[in-house]
Amino acid sequence: MSAPTRYRVVHRTSYRYSASMTDGYTVAYLVPRPTPWQAVIEASVALDPPPSEWDSFLDPFGNLVHQFGLHEAHDTVTVEAVSVVERTEAPSPVDATPWEEVVAVADAALGDQALDVRFFRSASTFVDVTGLGGTLREIAARSFTPGRGIVDAVTAL
Repeated sequence: MSAPTRYRVVHRTSYRYSASMTDGYTVAYLVPRPTPWQAVIEASVALDPPPSEWDSFLDPFGNLVHQFGLHEAHDTVTVEAVSVVERTEAPSPVDATPWEEVVAVADAALGDQALDVRFFRSASTFVDVTGLGGTLREIAARSFTPGRGIVDAVTAL
């Protein structure tokens, strides 16, 4: 395995309004997530002007979310995130479990496991699979052949 590579990432978003704003809310997903192959050495998020209220929480996928409320007159807002991460090479996923078994486990999921998979099994307001005349199903069928491993099928898709 190779030595880790260190990155310093700066993200800046600026909003400029044509008229002064008296109230504003911003939601920011700007902090990298630690993984087995990525260590977050440091991370900060700042708002200018400083927010009136600020809340941070983890979303269901483990991403750090910042919510800001700015309740004073302002005509610009700048959000800046600075992160330092160390990355090592991610291992290639190896899981030969047939995709049909994964679907069966998801179908039978109860309790916390059902909650964990709900985002991947729910309908989307962005994609109407019923109105596509089976096109998506046809595309997926090329990759999800009987007995094919889940990682291999998803990679092919």
